Amino acid sequence: MKWLPFRMIIAISVLLIGIKNIWVALPFKYIDLDDQILSHTFKLNELVIHDHLSFIVGLIMILLSYNLFRKNKTAWFLQIIGLIASISLQVMHRIHHNPIFLFLEVIVLFYLLLNANAYSRRTSKRSYKTAFVYIFISFFVLLTSSVVGIAVLAANHKTNEAFFANFMQTLKIVFFIEPTNLSQYSFMEKVYFDSLTGIFWTLLFIALFVLLKPIVIDRKINSLQKEKAKELVDAYGQNPMSYLALEDDKEYFFSKSVKGFCAYTIVGDVMVICGDIICAPNDATIFLAELKNNASSNQYSLLLENVTDYFLPLYQQFQFGVLKCGEDANFNLDTYSLKGGEVAKVRAAINHANKAGISVLEIKPASAEHHHYVMEMSKISDEWLNSKNSPELIFMLGKNNFHLPLDRRYFAALSANNEVLGYVVFNPYKAKKGYIAEITRRKNGAPQGVLEKILYDAFQIFKSEGVTEATLGLSPLYNITPNKDLDVTANLMNYIYEHMNNFYNFKALHHAKEKYAPTEWAPRYYVFYPQPFNPIYAYSIIRSQLPQKPSVLLLDIIKDRYFKRRF
Repeated sequence: MKWLPFRMIIAISVLLIGIKNIWVALPFKYIDLDDQILSHTFKLNELVIHDHLSFIVGLIMILLSYNLFRKNKTAWFLQIIGLIASISLQVMHRIHHNPIFLFLEVIVLFYLLLNANAYSRRTSKRSYKTAFVYIFISFFVLLTSSVVGIAVLAANHKTNEAFFANFMQTLKIVFFIEPTNLSQYSFMEKVYFDSLTGIFWTLLFIALFVLLKPIVIDRKINSLQKEKAKELVDAYGQNPMSYLALEDDKEYFFSKSVKGFCAYTIVGDVMVICGDIICAPNDATIFLAELKNNASSNQYSLLLENVTDYFLPLYQQFQFGVLKCGEDANFNLDTYSLKGGEVAKVRAAINHANKAGISVLEIKPASAEHHHYVMEMSKISDEWLNSKNSPELIFMLGKNNFHLPLDRRYFAALSANNEVLGYVVFNPYKAKKGYIAEITRRKNGAPQGVLEKILYDAFQIFKSEGVTEATLGLSPLYNITPNKDLDVTANLMNYIYEHMNNFYNFKALHHAKEKYAPTEWAPRYYVFYPQPFNPIYAYSIIRSQLPQKPSVLLLDIIKDRYFKRRF
C-alpha cells in the first residue's frame, strides 16, 4: 500500500494521455485541408491513419486507466503497448508533438516497466461485461468522430447535408453498402474512409470475440475445470457448502503442487471464497500457503465465507482472523426421530399432510417420466421468487440445476391428484455421507406439512442408504457472542439480527429450522486475511450475495416501501 499514491498518479497520468490522444485525433483539422497541415507530415493519408491510431490508443488508455490503478496485468500490458504507440506517433508526426506530454509518457512508460511485478492481478469473469461496455463506447465515439469528419469533408466539397444524413453515410461507408458514393472525393480523402472502415471492422471483430469467448472458449475451459472440481468436491468436500463450488457463478483457483482448489468471486480487492478450501487434510498447509501467496501477488485480501471448524486451527496458524457468522442446524440421522415435545409442531404438520393424502417422491430431472414434475417444480420456484420482497441471493446459495443435476437429490410432495405441492433440493457433502437441504420451495396455498413431510421422509431414505448426517444449513447471525478482539463487529451483527428483519428475516429463518430440534447447532465462521475485520470485508460479504449493487437494491427498496405504497 506504500506505493498507492504513485499508482494513483500513474493511472491519472494515463487517463490524461488518453484524453490528449483522442483530442488530437478529432476531425476538426479537416476544416482546412491546406499546405500548412501537409507541411508537417509526409502525406494526408498518413495523417488520417495517424489520427485513427491515436483515437484507438486514446480509448484504450481511458477505458483501462481504472483497471491499471487496480493493478490488472492485462491493463498493464495494453497500456505499455498504448504508450509505445503514442510516443511513436508523436515522434513520426510533429504536428501533434507536445514536449510536456511526450516527457510525461516516457516517464509513465519507464515506471510501468520498472514496476511490472506490481501489476499481477488477473482478469475476472465479471470483466467480460465491462469489456462489452468498453466496446460499445468505442463504437459510439468512433462513429460520432467519423460523422463529424465526414461532415467536415462534405463542407469542403460545398455539400450541405444534415447530421442524420452524414450519420447514415458513415454507416453505409463502414459497412461497404455504398462505396461508389466516394467518387467525388480525392484519393487522399478516400484513405480517410478506408482507414475508418478498417478500424470499425477491427472493433467489430474484437466485440464478437468478447461476446463469443465466454460462450465458446471459456465454456470449454470451465467445463474441464468443473470436471476437475467435482472430483475434488466428491473426495474432500467436508463443508456442506462444498457442492456450491460447481455453480456457474464461481471462479476456480487450483493448486499447482497438490490436489486442491477453492471456488471464489472477486469483489473489489477482496477474493471471496465459498466455504472452506477443498483438499486432503495432509495437503491443506501447502494449499493454503499457495492460496495466500497468490492473493498477495495479486494484492487481494482473502475472505472465506461459511467456514466449518475443520481447518480452523490451520487458518489461525496462518494469521487469519476468525469471526462467527451463525450456526448450522445439523442432524444425526442415526438417532433423529419425531419423538418428544421439541418436534411437536413438525409431527403435527406431518400428520396433517398424511391425512391430506400427500406423498413424497424422489424426482429424477433427467428422466422423461418425471419431466412434467420438473416443469411444475420450475413454476413453483418462479412463483416463490416473484413473491419475495428481496432479490434472490447468489454465491452462497445454490440453484435448482434441473438441466444438470449431477449428484443432487430432488424430493417433491405430491397431492392425491399427483400435483406437485412443494420440493426440496439436497446437495451432497462428506463423500455423500451428508446432505444439505439447499433449496426448499412450497406452492402458494399448499396444505400444512408439505415441507416437513419432504424433509423427514428424505431423512429416512438417506438413513436407509447409510447416510449419517443432514443439515438444514445456516441460521445467519444466530448466537453471535462478542469477544475481546471483535466486540464492535459482533455487537453490530447482533444488532442486525435483532433489528433488521424487515430486509432479511433472520429470526423467522432460525425459528423455521429450530422447530425440527436439530441434533446440534454447529458454529460457522468468516475467515479473513489480513486482519482486522473492516468495512471492506462487510461490503464484500453483502456484494457477493447480491445480483445487483447494494445502492441499486436500496433505491428499489425505498421506492417499493415508501413511494409505491404511498401513491
